[in-house]
Amino acid sequence: MTRAEIERELELLPKGSIGFKRINRKDYTYHRWYENGKRKEKYVSPDAVEKLRIDLRKRKELENLLKEMQLSEKTPSYSPYPSYEFHSAVTISNAL
Repeated sequence: MTRAEIERELELLPKGSIGFKRINRKDYTYHRWYENGKRKEKYVSPDAVEKLRIDLRKRKELENLLKEMQLSEKTPSYSPYPSYEFHSAVTISNAL
């Protein structure tokens, strides 16, 4: 899977998480996400909860894959540690 394909698929998948509220002794499921710095939430019917859970899990996996790809692109092919090897020409004589 290429980076462009992953980014396209991420645009289609929902962001956020699943939250719960208890109202009048009944539990309700909500999809929560942030938009423009504000938390948004939308009620999710019991039939749609599993699909949302799968989509959110898939998004997380793709985000992790994209992060790994970006890290591997930044990894230098050489050692990050400096080499302490050096060569010099030393002349030895009795005059010194």
